[in-house]
Amino acid sequence: MPITEQVIVKAEAKKKPYRIFDEYGLFLEVRPNGKKVWRMRYSCNHKQTIITFGEYPIINISTARQKCHDAKLMIYNGESPSKHREELVDSAAQKFAKENTFANVAESWYKRKTKVAYAPKTVKTIRWRLDKYIIPKLGDKQIDEITSLDLFKMAQEIEDKGFIETAHRIMPEVRRISQDKKSKTYHNENACGSNWNYR
Repeated sequence: MPITEQVIVKAEAKKKPYRIFDEYGLFLEVRPNGKKVWRMRYSCNHKQTIITFGEYPIINISTARQKCHDAKLMIYNGESPSKHREELVDSAAQKFAKENTFANVAESWYKRKTKVAYAPKTVKTIRWRLDKYIIPKLGDKQIDEITSLDLFKMAQEIEDKGFIETAHRIMPEVRRISQDKKSKTYHNENACGSNWNYR
């Protein structure tokens, strides 16, 4: 018998999780902490699996049933809903990793900021510093994985070549890139976003 809204609302938490079954393998799992979660048991390639659709009431009855229907179609076509979800997560993670490299964030910052915020001569100097020193050293790194040691080594190498002023000036560039309003969506607090200074 299909679940009704009234049944869901009246379902109370118990010491152990329990299930209220709907149709086609869909059920609502009521947990001891009071959460009510939509899940579905299915068999794919002779393997029993349970997939979670989300928590009620964020996922209502009709949405849960639609998700169940979509999963059944995947199974009918020989696909595993759980594997499909994992592939989507991996794809999103790869996309995020690509967008989150220092080189990507730096290019985005450069294109926006240099159009309005700097004089032509300054723009040329920033481009030179990025291409000559910063991106070759930091470009492939995830921006939230850059450490103070990475920055120190980069600055030290530049200074060892006799370019002491340049070694000091690239630090503000790195910080401005990291602290830019739009690039804040890419990273958490890290060495780039701190008030770290070279010497």
